[in-house]
Amino acid sequence: MTHFREAFAKRIGQRLVDSRALHRASVENIADFWDEIWDVTGVVGDKGERRLVHEGEMIDAE
Repeated sequence: MTHFREAFAKRIGQRLVDSRALHRASVENIADFWDEIWDVTGVVGDKGERRLVHEGEMIDAE
C-alpha cells in the first residue's frame, strides 16, 4: 500500500502522508487513481482508449 500511495502521489503531484490522504486524493483524482491501479498492480487486460467514461456521475449515488 505504501508503494502504491507513493506512486500515486508522484503521479498527481501531491504529498499523501497516510491512507486517509490517499482516499481523499483518489476521490478527487478518480481517473488518475484507476490509471495508477492498472500500472502499479499489473492488472491483466486492456485499458482501452478512454481513461474514465462518465466521470462524476456516481459521486452522489446511494
